[in-house]
Amino acid sequence: MSRSVAIFAHFDPDGIVDENTLDVLGSLARFFDEVHFITTSDVDLAGVAFPDRVFASRRPNIGYDFYSYKAGLVRALGRSDVDTIVLVNSSFLVIDSGQFRSCLRQMKHLAQTADAVGASASEQMGRHLQSYLLLLGPAAVRSPALTRYVNSIQPQNAKIDLILNFEVGLSQALTAAGLKLAAVFEPEASTGEAANPVHTFADKVARATGLIKTEVLRDNQHGIDTGFVRALATPKALAQITAVIDRQKAHYVVGGNHMAALKTGASGPPSLRCARWGQARQPGVRIAVALHMFYIDLAEEFCSYLSNIIEPFDLFITTPFEKDVPQLINAFARVASSVTVAVSENRGRDIGPFIALLRAGHLDGYPAVLKLHSKKSRYSGAGDHWRRSILGALIGTSYKVFQSVDLLTRDRAGIVGPHDYYLTDPSFLGGNRVILDRLAGGLPGVSGPPSEDLGFFGGSMFWFRSEALSHFQRLQAFELDFEPENGALDGTLAHAVERAFAPVARAAGFRTTTIYLNGREIHDSPTRTNRVPVLAATPRSQS
Repeated sequence: MSRSVAIFAHFDPDGIVDENTLDVLGSLARFFDEVHFITTSDVDLAGVAFPDRVFASRRPNIGYDFYSYKAGLVRALGRSDVDTIVLVNSSFLVIDSGQFRSCLRQMKHLAQTADAVGASASEQMGRHLQSYLLLLGPAAVRSPALTRYVNSIQPQNAKIDLILNFEVGLSQALTAAGLKLAAVFEPEASTGEAANPVHTFADKVARATGLIKTEVLRDNQHGIDTGFVRALATPKALAQITAVIDRQKAHYVVGGNHMAALKTGASGPPSLRCARWGQARQPGVRIAVALHMFYIDLAEEFCSYLSNIIEPFDLFITTPFEKDVPQLINAFARVASSVTVAVSENRGRDIGPFIALLRAGHLDGYPAVLKLHSKKSRYSGAGDHWRRSILGALIGTSYKVFQSVDLLTRDRAGIVGPHDYYLTDPSFLGGNRVILDRLAGGLPGVSGPPSEDLGFFGGSMFWFRSEALSHFQRLQAFELDFEPENGALDGTLAHAVERAFAPVARAAGFRTTTIYLNGREIHDSPTRTNRVPVLAATPRSQS
């Protein structure tokens, strides 16, 4: 028996399944055999009264609605009984439930002569069916072109890339396969390619489909007269719509490209969105690695070094590039017990995302954590040497891993770093004095301005105990408001925090040390002549 499946891609910034969404799900359940609700929000699914025939699941907030579509499509296309698939997302509000059901009915009718039917078609960036509500009929479902399209869906770094590759791309793939497309609402030919009908003709789309895109009411990027909504909406729908818009306005901002985007952390450490492979914190796992991966071309190099950790470890990767998530998981799943990839704002270099991981509790409870990042120091030809020298000192062999972990799990060693790169010469303070001393003022137990007793590991890679840096979890968020990346080589909050790790560990009662010192406090050792390769004419050998 043939079955029809609706795939509903849901996101809500407050983790809510609102009444309007539940009404949409109810309407879908009247017209299709199954509705698969896939959310990327922190929704309490057990507490939601979903309509019958709605099956709810959650996935990581990576890849926007197209990755939710992919998850549902992979399941549906793997079944021999599914011949109709409907893609729906939570980007619209129903203002007339009767007209919305009429739209669904008309889509099914059009599917008798067309292979794919959208609620609306657009001429923007080439004719295509818009992906917020789109029906795929039997010929499309069985087409190899659809399978190839689904396999091609990957996270993207920009919303416009999603639209071009996967919204426009779906229609292009189906058309190239000789399949016929149709829509309930077709834009007028005279509008030209620049017009997005759900904005330009929002009133006509609403009258034809019973819905309106949420961003038209919430952000109204194009100054559209939305007075028609009150004329078309029932009192119940109007109340639902008002509640959603009022709640969401605080979460979104319109960019220069007129596209609405979710606001990221306006203050404090960068925000994180996580995708996971495997289960972290399994019994017996005592090591975690926090790796900031800006340069994905270094993934194989880091996999090689991390293979020297011969006991199980959990890997936490931060990256500003959402597109890299699948490749990072595929690469590092070979060496780690679990891989968590956190997509972060590009603020604070490696330091900002690391502090965000730390404050979110991801690194809590591990006796030994290794902080790394894909350092290139592209302003110097010695950058690769410096990175490999640091990695060699920290994880160049399994014995060095053993020595570092052993130091951290006995006595009061809190940080174990590369001996030759512990920098105490005042010249390494740079333009960070004011920021460093201000930062230290909010840290409990830090005695005296750190700028007067400088000591830090250049390159900011080291082993540590999670408790040794716990003071960073007690700072107010506004004190860790990292600047957007601007290429500055000095004088940023990230540079100041880099210089605060050792003082913070000492304030928490832990020593900063190296394998060479076998646990003794490095700040009491002669390190004034230490230099770094990118600043020294002749790089020093690594102890």
